[in-house]
Amino acid sequence: AAGGDIEKAIDDMRAAGSIKAAKKAGNIAAEGSIEVGNLSATNVSILSNSGSISNAADSTLNVDASQLRLESAGSIAEASRHLSIDVDALTAVSHAGSIFLSAESGLTVGGVWVCGDELTSDAGTDSSSDASQSGLTTLTEGDIVMVALIEDVVVDETASADGEGRIRLEAQ
Repeated sequence: AAGGDIEKAIDDMRAAGSIKAAKKAGNIAAEGSIEVGNLSATNVSILSNSGSISNAADSTLNVDASQLRLESAGSIAEASRHLSIDVDALTAVSHAGSIFLSAESGLTVGGVWVCGDELTSDAGTDSSSDASQSGLTTLTEGDIVMVALIEDVVVDETASADGEGRIRLEAQ
């Protein structure tokens, strides 16, 4: 057992051969806020149950993945510092805030379901999955701003900003 030491846990996973599975799907969940640095995996899910999701200082590309599922009790990034992503498929829900994303390339707003291995405190892995989610949604008058820097944005599912919330989807 790693005794709570994340470096030892990763070394143990590499030795056991399970680190390959952990790299395919990244499920990150926290009760508080989550700062996203530079994360790369095939499928990524980031869930903040009582905080927000933000772009960490000194990070470049926050998430590089095929599928990205974001869900936050608060905002997802800030107007002055978008979450930077390079993904094929995206879904995001903010329960009490806004969503600010900058995509490095074109993407599809659609349904995403992430299933993968979760690192446990004793360096083991448990299979985990998040509920299926689709579209871009703010639930309490938050805004949605998504800018694709290259290529198109395809919206296959609903983009919905509750109440007075505004939506801006832009492909440059």
